[in-house]
Amino acid sequence: MMDWPEALLDAQLLLWREFLPAWCAALTAALTLPLIGTQMAFRGQALVTLAMPQASFAAMAIALALPWLGSADEPSVAVTLGAAFVGALLGGLAASRGAPALSALRMGAVFVLAWATTEVARTLSPVGETQLEPLLHGELLGATRETAGIVTLLLLPAFLVLLQQRRLVFCAAFPDAAQAAGYSVANANRLLALLVAAAVTLGTVALGPLVTTAFLLLPAAQTARRAPSARAMLLRSVVCAVLAALTGSVLSVLADIPLGAAIAVVCVPAGLALRLFR
Repeated sequence: MMDWPEALLDAQLLLWREFLPAWCAALTAALTLPLIGTQMAFRGQALVTLAMPQASFAAMAIALALPWLGSADEPSVAVTLGAAFVGALLGGLAASRGAPALSALRMGAVFVLAWATTEVARTLSPVGETQLEPLLHGELLGATRETAGIVTLLLLPAFLVLLQQRRLVFCAAFPDAAQAAGYSVANANRLLALLVAAAVTLGTVALGPLVTTAFLLLPAAQTARRAPSARAMLLRSVVCAVLAALTGSVLSVLADIPLGAAIAVVCVPAGLALRLFR
C-alpha cells in the first residue's frame, strides 16, 4: 500500500505535468482574490461576495444563450467578459443598496434569483453543458492556457488594492476622520466596487462562481477573528487561500473530486490550522 507522503507527492507531480493550467489558475486566484474579499470584509459587506459571482455567472449564461451575441461553437470571450462584468456590478449594487437592516434579505434574494436564472439560461444555451457545467461545479482540471491567462489578469486589481490598501482601510474604518483628512470616501468606495466587479468577472469566467466565492469569502471569514491588524488579516487570508489551493489540488486528484469543490472544502481546515499560530 502506497504511503501517504508518496501519494501526495505523486498527486502534486501529476498536477504539475498534466494539469499545469488548472494548478496555475488555482494558485493565482489564491494569491489575489482573498485581497479583494478582505477589503469587503472590512466594510461589513463580505456576504455581497456571495451574490456577486452568482449574478455574474447568470449574466454570462444569458449571454451564451442568446445566439445573436456569439457563435454557438465558439462563444466570444469579449461578450462573455462584458456580460459577466455587468452582472457583477448589478448584483453587487442590488445586494448592497438600501436599508442595512434588510441587507441579508437582499443578498439572499439576489443569490437565489441569480441561481435560478443561471439554471434557466444554462438549459436554453446551446453550449450550456460544455461551457457552463464544468464552471458551475468547479471542475477546473480541464482548464486551458486561455483560462490561466484570464486568471493572471487578477494580478492587476489585486495590485491596485495593495497600492490603495491604507486609504481603503482608513475610509472603511473611520469615514468621518478620512473625510476630515481630505480623502474622498465616495471615490474610495467606487474604486473598490470597480475592482471587486473586475475580480469577480475574471474569476467567474475562468473559474466559476464556486471557486470565486470560496476565495473571496472563506479566507477572510477564517482569519478575521484573531488578526491583530488589517495587514495581518490580508496576509493570513492569502496564506489560508494558498494552503487551500495546494492541499485541495492534491485532494482533487487523490479523491477524484472537482478541484473547485476540494479547494472550497479545504479553506475551512486551512483557516483553523492558521489559528494555531500567533
